[in-house]
Amino acid sequence: MAAFLPDSTVLIDYLRGHGEVVAKLNALVDDGNTLGICAINVAEVFAGMREPERSVTDALLSSLDWFDISYQTAQDAGEEQARLRRSGKNVSLADVTIGCVARANDAVLLTANVKDFPLRSLQVEQLPAPR
Repeated sequence: MAAFLPDSTVLIDYLRGHGEVVAKLNALVDDGNTLGICAINVAEVFAGMREPERSVTDALLSSLDWFDISYQTAQDAGEEQARLRRSGKNVSLADVTIGCVARANDAVLLTANVKDFPLRSLQVEQLPAPR
């Protein structure tokens, strides 16, 4: 069994019923794996949520494990952001933080946007983007 942290777009795709994403997350849970979220996921999902989706969104997010953003994880995210910027990569701090949370929890990051997560030592599994 393993831990997985879906990025926010994966969570939104799940909530919007995108078949391959729904099937993948359900299969992971059915196989006894852990799915988690962090504060950045919650903020991003609610920022893109439509009001009629509130109860379903609350139900999904509250059913997932919680991965804290510790002081050390926040520091790592800041240092990764600075390293990426120095190397010419423009990656959002939110994505870097989600990646660092996954890494700190030995979780595999699930995303359709692998290029958004060029962090060292991060396990990433690419999911299909909705068509």
